[in-house]
Amino acid sequence: MASERDRTYRVGIIGTGLKGTQHAQAFAEHPAAEVVAGADTDAANLALFGERFGRTVGLYPDYEEMLAHEELDIVCPILPTGVNPDAVVAAAEAGARGVLCEKPIAARAQAMDART
Repeated sequence: MASERDRTYRVGIIGTGLKGTQHAQAFAEHPAAEVVAGADTDAANLALFGERFGRTVGLYPDYEEMLAHEELDIVCPILPTGVNPDAVVAAAEAGARGVLCEKPIAARAQAMDART
């Protein structure tokens, strides 16, 4: 059995536009990470993401579908703050070991309080 140090972490990106692609590229360059999935409601962004990261990357029109079908260690929601809370909570509930959220999880504390 491989040790934690030798493990490759499976990464999923929610929001595959410019910033999501930049995050995916950083993960793709790290030897301990593999970008395995992307989700975006914008079909053009999703198609371009697939071209950039290969045919084996799962492409999903919404993050709920991606989280249901992929076993992800790290999830990066690169979304506007207004929709970020749902994606962050869904990623955690789906079993992601880490959620990289560069923006505030929510614009107002009440948005997160309603989820706890």
